[in-house]
Amino acid sequence: MSSRMNVSLSKELRKKYGIRSFRISRGDMVEITGGTRKGEGGKVVFVDTRRRTVIIDGISISKADGKQTEFPVSHSRLKIIRLDGTRKDRMEKLRIKTEARHLKFEAPEPIQPEKPESVEAQEEKPAESSDQTHEHKMETETVVNEPSDNETAPGEAVKESDGEENDRQN
Repeated sequence: MSSRMNVSLSKELRKKYGIRSFRISRGDMVEITGGTRKGEGGKVVFVDTRRRTVIIDGISISKADGKQTEFPVSHSRLKIIRLDGTRKDRMEKLRIKTEARHLKFEAPEPIQPEKPESVEAQEEKPAESSDQTHEHKMETETVVNEPSDNETAPGEAVKESDGEENDRQN
């Protein structure tokens, strides 16, 4: 059995490059076309040519003990929706195949790592000065000590029952 794992291309990529399938590689964006995870997708993290499966970022299953583990997907149930254009040897192969079909070759753009939402949210907000941040932390970490039976809280007047006050004055 060959170690090559060709995967179907999306309709847009088929039209653009004139080929039906291409070898899958780490960094490609894929979509699952069959099985219980149909419609889900993500970036390829690992290609296992021996088992003919692919590990996709964000696709995992829960084990019986509650831990999350990666979910291997068969290459036959995938569709490449975006090629990673960082490897020159791979792009040369794609160029040769495209030009053999008398189409103009346009190299795909390298896939940029996505920023986490928290980073984007921080960029939009104006940065707080370190003094303001420190003061805010101090406010949230302040612990209120409750008075014990013998002590009174600051600002609290000592109250005694009326009967006891009269007895002491006499």
